[in-house]
Amino acid sequence: MPTITSMNMVMLCTVINTPTTEMPLMEKLVTEMPVMATSSTTTTTMEMTAIITIMATPSTTSTTMEMTAIITIMATPSTTSTTMEMTAIITTMAMLSTTTTTMEMTAIITIMATPSTTSTTMEMTAIITIMAMLSTTTTTMEMTAIITIMATPSTTSTTMEMTAIITIMATPSTTSTTMEMTAIVTITMMATITTTTATIMAQRRAAALGSTFLISALPAAMLYVVPVDMSSPATSSLLKVLLAFASGGLLGDAILHLIPHAKEGHDHHHHDHHHHHHDHHHHDHDDHGHHGHDHTGDVVSGLYILSGIFVFLIIEKIVRGIKGGHGHSHSHSHSHDPVARKKKDDDAPAPQHDTQEIKVAGFLNLAADAAHNFTDGLAIGACFVSSPASAYATVVTILLHEVPHEVGDFAILVRSGYSKTKAIMLQLVTAVGAMLGTVCGLMSSEMTGVTNFILLFTAGGFIYIATVSVIPELLEETRLWQSVKELLAMALGVAIMVVIVFFE
Repeated sequence: MPTITSMNMVMLCTVINTPTTEMPLMEKLVTEMPVMATSSTTTTTMEMTAIITIMATPSTTSTTMEMTAIITIMATPSTTSTTMEMTAIITTMAMLSTTTTTMEMTAIITIMATPSTTSTTMEMTAIITIMAMLSTTTTTMEMTAIITIMATPSTTSTTMEMTAIITIMATPSTTSTTMEMTAIVTITMMATITTTTATIMAQRRAAALGSTFLISALPAAMLYVVPVDMSSPATSSLLKVLLAFASGGLLGDAILHLIPHAKEGHDHHHHDHHHHHHDHHHHDHDDHGHHGHDHTGDVVSGLYILSGIFVFLIIEKIVRGIKGGHGHSHSHSHSHDPVARKKKDDDAPAPQHDTQEIKVAGFLNLAADAAHNFTDGLAIGACFVSSPASAYATVVTILLHEVPHEVGDFAILVRSGYSKTKAIMLQLVTAVGAMLGTVCGLMSSEMTGVTNFILLFTAGGFIYIATVSVIPELLEETRLWQSVKELLAMALGVAIMVVIVFFE
């Protein structure tokens, strides 16, 4: 390390204190620091030796020459000075008596501001700990310098080490000013929030992927107890009640959760700065601009929702065209014919009718399922990023929607000639689309605009599924008691979403 001259010392002091230019005593500090760092002309060599004798608290047998050596190392550390020696010097300085003057304390701060490059992070922490335990005579000026040093630690310091360092500095002497304490607390909170946010996001990712797996696996497992004969009146009645409940949940999820959460994210990102205007004239002006911007945002949000409806319509048109009019629905397109004759071996394949055509329809149905599951996963991932409470509501809704959905798809596969076990396994394969969709939804965590689009697009898709695929099936039922059960089930689906709105 090169020898530090008086000019170098002045420059060091200036750099150390530049981050605190907002403090009222900054001008005085800069002008006096050169005098404080380089002893004034009135201080003789004998006086300096006496000061060092007090600072080092050596034994009475220590000679002046030895004390001079200590001064040389501290003021101008040579390149041969090791890290251990520097630490030992600072350790000695930590045991100062209460008579330590401002000049001596300034010298300590100057040394701390220019540690050797070989000092490790652990040693720096030890040095800072020593500085935090200084006597109560430490002035506000000196404490500011210490805080400045702490604000720019080495890049090798980890988040945990930074927290520990700030914790030490958060309990300085009572002479620390409010401004300095605020700076310390702010840094501490930022470090804690960063760590907590990373932990929360990791938990949300795990919950999103786990929920997607549950949505895919649970309905498939339930298929083992589902009667294969979908033409049974009891089974058909139960299926339609489940569809009604799912439609209410889908509409409630879209209108009460997805759309409001997307709007909240947009408003929070763009309009928070409008809420603290106190001048009446400017408030009116800003309020007018705010409403104008809100109108544009509402139009864009509406277009996002319509895009979801439009894309889902295109997908169903394409699938219906490929299947020759037998669109991808939730089992209702195929509920009038027996799926398989009940056998002793319930796992045996059902009889095949026009095997090749039916198998093609089965594979196309699987492809459509994978695409639909991708949008489900997209909604789950995006909701877990924006709001966990809304995400769990979405998971419950999609799960209830997937049960009848899986039953209908299962019926198609069994009719295509697959055994029950193989049909269930093929249904699980479509879960890959849901997992990919969840990953894509989670990747939008740092992109508010993308997240809002996904939420609104998915809301449009849910509205389309509920109004086009599910509710028309419910309109086919004319029996009074069955209609009452379906309406109650649909209202229950909406009611659950309302309850979640007030408790999330």
